[in-house]
This record gives sequence, C-alpha cells and structure tokens, in this order.
Amino acid sequence: MIEEQPQKRSAMDWLKESVTIKLIFIGILILVLLIPSSLVENLITERATRQDDMMRDVSEKWSGSQLIKGPVLIIPYKKAVKYMDAASKESTREIIENLYILPDNLHIRATLNTQLLHRGIFDVAVYNSVVKISGNFSKADLGSLSLTADQLLLNKAHIAFSISDLKGLKNNPVLKAAGQTLPVEPIFDNRSLFGSGLQAGIDLSNAADGEVPFDYTLDLKGSQELSFLHLGKLLM
Repeated sequence: MIEEQPQKRSAMDWLKESVTIKLIFIGILILVLLIPSSLVENLITERATRQDDMMRDVSEKWSGSQLIKGPVLIIPYKKAVKYMDAASKESTREIIENLYILPDNLHIRATLNTQLLHRGIFDVAVYNSVVKISGNFSKADLGSLSLTADQLLLNKAHIAFSISDLKGLKNNPVLKAAGQTLPVEPIFDNRSLFGSGLQAGIDLSNAADGEVPFDYTLDLKGSQELSFLHLGKLLM
C-alpha cells in the first residue's frame, strides 16, 4: 500500500486562508479610508469657523442681526407700602413703581433692500431697511390693578422700544405720540424693561381720554436677519 505524502502548504496559501490576516487587512483598510474622511471633516470645520469669523467681522463693521421690540408705554405711579421701623413700629412709606401698557393696535411696515458682501469665498447678506411703526395705547383699567388716577405720575411717563444693535441706526428716530414730537435717547439702565434700547419722555397730563396714538420710523441697517417681537394686542 502506497501512503500519500501530505502536500506542503505554501506561505501564499496560508496568507489566503488565515482569518487573522484577513482581519488585520480589513482593519488597515478601514484606517486608510478614515484618513480622507478626517481631512474632509477638518476642512468643513475650518470653513465653518472662517464663515463665522467673516460674519462677526461684517457685524462689527456694518451691523448685526436686528430684533425690534416694542413699543411699551411706561407710567410711574406712587404706592404706599408698610414696613417695620427701627422702633419695631409699623410705618408707611411711598415708593415708585411702573405701570406697563402694551399697544392696543400695532402696525409694522418694513421695506428691505438687500445686498451681498463678498469676503473671499464667502458671501454675507446685509440689508438697509426702513421700518414704519404706528399704533395706539388705550387707557389702562386702573380698577382691575387696584390703582387710582391720583397715583399716576402722568408727567413722567415715557415710551420705550428696543433695537438689538443700535449701531445699525442711520439717524436718531423721532417719535410722535399724543400730538407731541418727542426726541429719543438711549436707555442705559440695566433695570429697565429692555435692558438697553431707546426711550422718549412724554407728558400725558392732558391726555384726558387716555388714548395715546404714536408713530415713528426706523432707518437702519443690519445683516442676516430682521425680526420683530410683537407686543401689540392687535397686530396688523
């Protein structure tokens, strides 16, 4: 009987059949394929960062996104509060608080002229806008607020509104309200309703019926967005 001699396996056959070698090869292939993917991801991140930098640069030189809030009629009023004095006796003192009144009707009309500013490979949208705002405030229901007319400091009332980026204003707006033409000035009080914005003082002592019609125009510029925070009871 002739015994068959086992065939010797070549190194190439062993490499072809080895599961370990196949797994190592697949791992190396995955690592090689991850290199261009990582490069693309880094490029996308770099471009996004550069685009954000360009937008910030344009916002600083032109103006940023604009958010217009208001207006709100603010009337200070006197209020008596009780407190315990140094002798532990109940006393009364007078403090000043604010009554905030929203417009009954609020009309906003805006025209927008846009253009693209080119910065390298990026385009940034900017705009010039004329925003006309009008409406009216109605007399507050003092009874529901437990207030009387004598408590109101009508001669110290003011109308406030806010623009998110004041450097976008091309000129100082003029506010017309209750038959008066009112100069507008910035708000620098962090405790105010809007934190920062614009306001105009108004004397309402002669506003017998409590109706306060108003209108003003904002000539401003901005970039990316123009938004409005509608505070009127009826918006048109």
